[in-house]
Amino acid sequence: MYGDYRREFGQRALHQLFSRPQRPTAVFAASDFLVLGLLDGLRDFGLRAPQALSLVGFDDASYADFTQPRISTIRQPARELGRTAVSLMLRLLNGEENVPAETRLPVSWVGRDSIQNLLPDPK
Repeated sequence: MYGDYRREFGQRALHQLFSRPQRPTAVFAASDFLVLGLLDGLRDFGLRAPQALSLVGFDDASYADFTQPRISTIRQPARELGRTAVSLMLRLLNGEENVPAETRLPVSWVGRDSIQNLLPDPK
């Protein structure tokens, strides 16, 4: 589903998903903040994650380890992302021609309580 990065969108999205004849068993959200809204939506139905729905976010926000359940997420290297963006911007401003159009940085899995135990913790 496409929407904004607001908690309210996550809650509305959950309501839409659960109004379908076949409810999903898992949701990957584009941010941990959206997962907060999905959790709100589950509570509206009197349900909990991961029993009713496994949830995975993205960012590994500082609060993800303090929610109930704790949010499973994908951690991106935020500092390296910033450094890379500034470096590429400076190269463009300096007129360099061989600036990559795309750069991929490694991410890592942070398994917590918001999913059923389907994936091993890489620790």
